[in-house]
Amino acid sequence: MRLPVMISIALMVLGAGVARAGAPVVEAHAGDRTSDVDYLLSPFFDELAKRGYSTPKNGLATKIEAAVSQTGDSLPESEIKGATLLLDRGYQAWITGNFDQAVELTQNGLDLLLSRPATIARRQSLRDKTFRGYAVLGLANKRQGDMRNANAAMAQLLRAFPDREYSRKQFGPEGHNLYLQVKAELDKEPKGGLTVTVDDPSTVVFINGRYVAIGGAKLGNLYPGPYRVYVQKGDMPGRVHEVEVKGGESATLTIHWQLDRALRSRDMVGLSFSDGDDLAALSPALGAKMATLLGANQIVVVGIRPHGHSDAMVASVIDARTATVVRSAALAIVPSPPAEAAIAALAAFIDGEPPTSGIQVIATGGTAPAVADTGASFGSKKIIALGVGGAGVAAIVAGGVFFAINGNCQDVDCETVYQTAPLGIGLSVAGAAAVGAGVYLWLTADDGDAPPATAVAVGPGPQHGWFVTYGRTF
Repeated sequence: MRLPVMISIALMVLGAGVARAGAPVVEAHAGDRTSDVDYLLSPFFDELAKRGYSTPKNGLATKIEAAVSQTGDSLPESEIKGATLLLDRGYQAWITGNFDQAVELTQNGLDLLLSRPATIARRQSLRDKTFRGYAVLGLANKRQGDMRNANAAMAQLLRAFPDREYSRKQFGPEGHNLYLQVKAELDKEPKGGLTVTVDDPSTVVFINGRYVAIGGAKLGNLYPGPYRVYVQKGDMPGRVHEVEVKGGESATLTIHWQLDRALRSRDMVGLSFSDGDDLAALSPALGAKMATLLGANQIVVVGIRPHGHSDAMVASVIDARTATVVRSAALAIVPSPPAEAAIAALAAFIDGEPPTSGIQVIATGGTAPAVADTGASFGSKKIIALGVGGAGVAAIVAGGVFFAINGNCQDVDCETVYQTAPLGIGLSVAGAAAVGAGVYLWLTADDGDAPPATAVAVGPGPQHGWFVTYGRTF
């Protein structure tokens, strides 16, 4: 009988253990996304959500849109027509003196258009409707005595349309005076700047729906407030980035075009690639960028893709600091979807637990290459037992040293002391586990075993230091 045994020892610079709680979990797929993907991945997301991960099932899309970027797709044609109809009706309500209705209709029309900010950038004729909408919203709120919202509408008009003059003929002296008053108030405050850097010189940059430049932009003399930056390349949409410009300061935005192109946060949450080659080549780097923007050290990427001779659910942990895969495994989905226990086992392995039967561990290497072999002669298990046991003893000794020096002075004046007790305890516990595993391996060595398989992976730890993982079946 072949028993899977996995021994993991984590040696950390500032501590020991695995702590990935809160790490994001995203999907990655290549080509057309089939309708059964949600059904297959949903239980895996649920398992990691139980372990404290941030998944598409517990608000990850909202986090991405707040901290990274917003979806860059456009409204469907029917909703564009609905938004313009609301704005037209709001304008007519203002003309006829129905100011309550003018505010409601105009605000709803603007909200619908701005729910997909790229819509205006990709159809510049909508800027006319938007300009008029802000003007009507300012005037109608003023007529109702709501000067806070009236001024806010005019301020946004000034930020979004620095290239246009306010029409006294169209909106009358009242509207023109409101425009000038708000402009005068804004002009009293220091202006700000905005620099947009894109790593692809052929991209087109829009700010607040207005075309600005190709390949990047540097703007000054901007009124303080929120700005929406959108880029696209040819007819390929990118993402929308929100930037706050402050008076007397220059804001900087760096856009990674490949991440903008691949990232999805509406129809799915994750990375979409044109083919499997792009997925394999780009997902570690783009996943690492995503993790960094979300404030995480690691990210889990999972998807349905070919593995071996059939499709499988493949999940990987990517280290944000090195953009390398440090843990990966696959779970067969044919001839039938995996059982709950198998999905739970895959989630547990991704979370740092030893692998169990049913999942296929994929050798990875972090910044050091993985080492794998497919067989061993008689006696190799005892050699391995001695190695594991010896490593355990060394860890116990090291733990004792760290525990012994805890509280000792670090310098002559004794202004600081060593705080090494937690590290010493962690090493001692890990060492004891390794010694126990070594004893077990020695006692279970048997001539009649089938040839074992071995895998060793070395990679950066989740917080500090490095982890060394040894796996072998007997």
